[in-house]
Amino acid sequence: MANLNSINSITIPTTLFQKWGNIWQGNIDSKGNAKSSNCFDKKQGMDFGKEIDPIIANEFAAMLGGI
Repeated sequence: MANLNSINSITIPTTLFQKWGNIWQGNIDSKGNAKSSNCFDKKQGMDFGKEIDPIIANEFAAMLGGI
């Protein structure tokens, strides 16, 4: 098994949290219809992942030796 590098701190910009926090707490879905607050609709959840996943994946890749 390969040696693992230390994982760096994962830094997610505050502006990203503010943007997605507003969407999470909001009452409008991705189609402009009403939704419950404190949740994403399916598209919002997928879009959130598109922005957050690469940030986390880059740090895991570095930990695994730069794959």
